Amino acid sequence: MSRGLEVDLGYGLLAPRGTPKAVVERLSREVNAIVQQAEVKDRTVALSSIP
Repeated sequence: MSRGLEVDLGYGLLAPRGTPKAVVERLSREVNAIVQQAEVKDRTVALSSIP
């Protein structure tokens, strides 16, 4: 690995156009709940990411 190299990476979740708003909102709530779990946060930090 080169010194001074910085890499940014992002994740996203996509749904087809026309997905009902209620479905999008539920997916958002569920994914946010998962990301807030201690095990997920710990694993994210272990991978040098920011939860």
